[in-house]
Amino acid sequence: MESIATLAGKNVLSVGTGATYGTCLVNLKPWAQRRQSVQEVMDALQPRLSGLKDADIELFPPPSVPGYGNASGFELRLLDKTGRGDFGEMERIVGTFIQDLKARPEIAGAFTIFNASFPQYTLALDMERAAQKGVTAENALATLQTMLGSEYATR
Repeated sequence: MESIATLAGKNVLSVGTGATYGTCLVNLKPWAQRRQSVQEVMDALQPRLSGLKDADIELFPPPSVPGYGNASGFELRLLDKTGRGDFGEMERIVGTFIQDLKARPEIAGAFTIFNASFPQYTLALDMERAAQKGVTAENALATLQTMLGSEYATR
């Protein structure tokens, strides 16, 4: 490794911010100065990082074409179309899906950033009353985001 840059509070995969996120960007030495590929470096680091019990750490190579995404490979999104909003059940389904992907020989690695135990809140905005007061959903969420210390909020 040549250098390591750390970003506290930033998730490069979801482009989210939050106190529970962190990112390390590792620059490897030029090919002429090293004997290991990116994958070999990741394989050597994985066992050393597995001892960190209170963190979910994922290693992934840079994008194949610089500037197109934050990681190589592809991204899938699972959509809960049941309308029940059962995060625990969704986490179980996502976990099973990830394990099934990992079992496939053509998939080198798979992971998710979904975590049902991460604190989440639902904001019910009375759109009619907000409009009467000149407040848009965007304004309400921007204010809420500021009050929460710049946590990631969506509508």
